[in-house]
Amino acid sequence: MAANLAQLIGTNCNLGPHSKLMGVLPFFHIYALTLILHGTLIHGATTVVLPSFNVETFCESIQKYKINYIYTVPPIILKLVNDPVVQNFDLSSVNLIISAAAPLSDELEKKFNEMFKIPILQAYGLTETSPLLHHPDAINLSNAVRGSVGSLIPNMKAKVLSEDNLELGFNKPGEMWVHGPNVMKVNGVIILII
Repeated sequence: MAANLAQLIGTNCNLGPHSKLMGVLPFFHIYALTLILHGTLIHGATTVVLPSFNVETFCESIQKYKINYIYTVPPIILKLVNDPVVQNFDLSSVNLIISAAAPLSDELEKKFNEMFKIPILQAYGLTETSPLLHHPDAINLSNAVRGSVGSLIPNMKAKVLSEDNLELGFNKPGEMWVHGPNVMKVNGVIILII
């Protein structure tokens, strides 16, 4: 986890003392523990912690505390899009939302963006990588590719291999192999199927 936090500092996550994050995801999950709880501390940011997710309380907290950065998950995005109570709140302080832990559909991303005019990007990781593996450029939003999880974080190596262990090029399905200081050690390598 310490290695992954050092890698987070090297990403273009745009967190700092100016940042106010929403802490609504469970801290027993590696995503929230690393990026919201510990990530906030190493960047000198502020986190408003809610005990659980409720659409009204979530939106009220954004409005009251001027939350400007949110790490969340697709089910919360879906609830925000589908609950009419959200329209009663001013969410204009939010500069960026990062969605992870599951894929965010293109349709839901478009609908959210149309409704709220808040950029929403995706990140990727898993428990075995403590959790971050890919993070989007949150500073230069024009560099973001819709539906992408961003770039590999600093100090990581990755390659895609075929079933017979041949290295593959772009847009070829296979297994993604990653290596880095944040990976749980099984001979220092973890295999991810994509």
